[in-house]
Amino acid sequence: MILAVGAFLLVAGIAAYSLILGVAAWARKRDLNTGVWLAPALLIALIPSASEALRTSPGVRFYVVLGVSVAMLIAGVFTNMLALLLTGTVGVVLVAIQPITDPGHSIPMWVSFVGAGAVLVFIGAMFERLRRQTGSQQRLAQTLR
Repeated sequence: MILAVGAFLLVAGIAAYSLILGVAAWARKRDLNTGVWLAPALLIALIPSASEALRTSPGVRFYVVLGVSVAMLIAGVFTNMLALLLTGTVGVVLVAIQPITDPGHSIPMWVSFVGAGAVLVFIGAMFERLRRQTGSQQRLAQTLR
């Protein structure tokens, strides 16, 4: 228990430090891409939980990581923030491969793959709609904060 709390505090500290550095860089240069200043902190915060969800059978952590990842994807589409899209995609993909790593297959593999595939197709469709609205890929990349 003490080791788990220590690991949590270490990861939270590293993520907070990364976020502080990112916000300081963003404050100096307001047009800085979120993939540079926000994504590292989000990935540092998400990856330990996602990797633990890979090692254990689906439980609360699995569904929390999946829910947070999907929420980040949806928020990233609507706010045009690359960091949220990137982190959400990494989370969904990591959770989607959990049935492969789970030797007991407590949930059918197709459930995970269909769910992750549907989310990624939805995000892809939203991304393509946004790309068409802007007129060019270069302008879209510049609109991502």
